[in-house]
Amino acid sequence: VMFVGPHRTWRSSALNRVSLVGYPMSSYGALLQSDNLPHFQYAVPAGMQGLQGTVRDSASADDAPAFVKTSLGRLKDRQQSLVTSVWESNAGYVPPGAVQNLFEPFARLIRTLLPHLDWVGVDDSNPDNIQVRFRAAGTTGPEFDIDQLSSGEKAAISLMLPLVEQQVEHIVNPMPLDPGLVALTMLLDEPELHLHPLLQLQVLQYMRDLASEGTAQFILTTHSPTLL
Repeated sequence: VMFVGPHRTWRSSALNRVSLVGYPMSSYGALLQSDNLPHFQYAVPAGMQGLQGTVRDSASADDAPAFVKTSLGRLKDRQQSLVTSVWESNAGYVPPGAVQNLFEPFARLIRTLLPHLDWVGVDDSNPDNIQVRFRAAGTTGPEFDIDQLSSGEKAAISLMLPLVEQQVEHIVNPMPLDPGLVALTMLLDEPELHLHPLLQLQVLQYMRDLASEGTAQFILTTHSPTLL
């Protein structure tokens, strides 16, 4: 069971390599299952001091979305580990198509929910400022960090990121399902919070796509005429 607080905040952070190595959560979904925010084992990213171990409950602001950027940075490390594993097992050679793209589910999420944006990738060239980068769709720049997205764009990403992570796990460790079973059921209470009407429709389309593929099913309550 994952808890997404009704009062969600997204604090910008300067994510560095040391912080990423010392991040204890296996995924964003794992964080949403926790009653507390995690403690970084080493340096705390600038902008996230004071969040260590904070209790997550419905009576207070929930800073869990501030860790979306960290989770995507860890996914980049996982992708690089796959490349290294294939490289080592093939005597220093990576055959074309031998490494699966773990970011494809996230790229699909962006194409469906935020089609005005192009997903660029995780830029870790500066170890003191790792960024998750986007740019306006159909252009060559300028690029900008995920922290610069609007509150609605961030809300949509954080809402659906656990689904993306589940799809990544299926890429890495494919598990056949019994016929008639759905891998995941999501109960969503007012998913339209923080989302403007067009973005609500795009979230709904994303849910419909996954449901039609048998990836997940969704049961939701809403006050939104747009969703209805």
